[in-house]
Amino acid sequence: MYQNEPVIFDGQFTDSGILDTHTIEWNFGDGNTVTSVLNPNHIYTQNGEYTVTLTITDKDGAVTNDTMTVTVKKPPTIQASDISIIEGDNGNKYAVFTANLSEASRRTITANYSTTDGTATFGSDYTAANGTISFASGEISKTITVQLIGDTLDEFDETFFVNLSDATNAIILTNQATVTILDDDAAPTLTIGDRIITEGDNGTLNVTYTINLNAPSGKPVSANYTTADGTATAGTDYTATNGIVSFAPGETSKTITVQVLGDAIDEFDETFFLNLSDATNATITKNQAVTTILDNDAPPSITIGDRSITETDSGAIALTYTISLDAPSAKPISVKYATADGTASAGNDYTATNGIISFAPGETSKTITVQVIGDTIDEFDETFFLNLSDATNATITKNQAVSTILDNDAPPSITIGDRSITEGDSGTTSITYTVNLSTPSAKPISVKYATADGTASAGNDYTATNSTISFAPGETSKTITVLVLGDTIDEFDETFFLNLSDATNATITKNQAVSTILDNDAPPSITIGDRTITETDNGATSITYTISLDAASAKPISVKYATADGTANAGTDYTATNGTITFSISKCSAAILLSNIGVPIIVINRTYNT
Repeated sequence: MYQNEPVIFDGQFTDSGILDTHTIEWNFGDGNTVTSVLNPNHIYTQNGEYTVTLTITDKDGAVTNDTMTVTVKKPPTIQASDISIIEGDNGNKYAVFTANLSEASRRTITANYSTTDGTATFGSDYTAANGTISFASGEISKTITVQLIGDTLDEFDETFFVNLSDATNAIILTNQATVTILDDDAAPTLTIGDRIITEGDNGTLNVTYTINLNAPSGKPVSANYTTADGTATAGTDYTATNGIVSFAPGETSKTITVQVLGDAIDEFDETFFLNLSDATNATITKNQAVTTILDNDAPPSITIGDRSITETDSGAIALTYTISLDAPSAKPISVKYATADGTASAGNDYTATNGIISFAPGETSKTITVQVIGDTIDEFDETFFLNLSDATNATITKNQAVSTILDNDAPPSITIGDRSITEGDSGTTSITYTVNLSTPSAKPISVKYATADGTASAGNDYTATNSTISFAPGETSKTITVLVLGDTIDEFDETFFLNLSDATNATITKNQAVSTILDNDAPPSITIGDRTITETDNGATSITYTISLDAASAKPISVKYATADGTANAGTDYTATNGTITFSISKCSAAILLSNIGVPIIVINRTYNT
């Protein structure tokens, strides 16, 4: 009754593909069972089946003569599929696995399951689970649910496993399903803050930057960093640097240090940059830190030196001033300049000028030129000023240069001319002298003068005088007046002197004027009177003649005299005589005494003009 009736075996076999010896209970559906022993040594076909002819032993242990052809088939396999699921931000996500049988079975099939960590960690990423799944007869699918633990942490996709074990009435084809938790969190953002630091005067100072993640990350985060010049220059103002900043998972803050170089140069506040780029596992929200180096150096001071120059006689000569900074500066510096009169005047002694002088960064010295005008005028050394004002990016320590023009001109010479004047007969007549300078002078000049007797005498011929004459700057001529006294006396032309002395700011070339008083009086006339005498009887009797001038004279006057016969005879009547009679200065008359015997006797009667 059983012969050639196919039976499907769905017992338990090993996975080797070789059917081991098994005791099989066959159920034919009539309430009776038959136990048979399978001990074939066959290999499953490709579809997991093989056919074998069995000899039936009944339930009583008796071997029947019945045979049957049995198709032996593997038990169903259990397979769990990998799944992926988005984690979510909190714990309301579940990973649901489906365990599938390769086909339905008439038997109840069970298998144990449990979760194990992969890159995901139970308690942090999912809730551990274990248990048993059971397939009732005919069921081919079961589910296993594992609760995920959501977070807001950016991280790599993570895995954990659901493992199947200890299956009954089935073969576990795939004993492990991989659950991939897909991260749904945005990558954190990187920011870097601006920094400000006050530089030192030397050495280095560290400026520290903080690079922040806005949220922790489950991934390692990195970014490249490098410095870049702004108005500050690497090597001069700071030390260039570059590298990679790395955050281990969970870290949210890192620091980078850059060295700022100190100096003593006044400069504008300067900037350089620390730039972030090429972030891994993050985005860069603020990729640049502006670093401001605050200058701590005082601005340089400006000074200008006094100058002196010897003027020329004509044209112009350049006077050069040096304007100096006491230290270099990184800033452009400017300062206004302008000339100003002192004792020197613009247009006459120098050419006025003004303007702005500029120092490029690093320059410490500049020059300004002013033209000094030459002349031939003796003058005091003169001064004018070059003034500095309105400095930009500097202070003015000395704002004025005193400019001294040294005079190179000899002082003028003083001369006085001789004078002559015809005297009057009475009263006074003025004689005027001109005192001359050889050239104009810018200095006040003075010289003393005084009269002195020559042949003329003060009080008789002129009025003595003395004083000082002064030349204001620019004057070249002055006059002096002396009064000459008139008279009616014939006299020689007379002289007196006007002497110059003690000149100030000048030299005296000719210090004396010879003053000649020309006489205007006629010489006096000489007269002699007739005489009568009574002779005596014997001996000699004198006869006196008076020779008279009609006016006094200041000159010595002489006249010759000699007797001459008339009716009287020399030697008989009188004694002949001759000679010269002289009138001293101011004498008006003289007498001659003749004797008629012997030597003549001359008697001079003097009369003085009063």
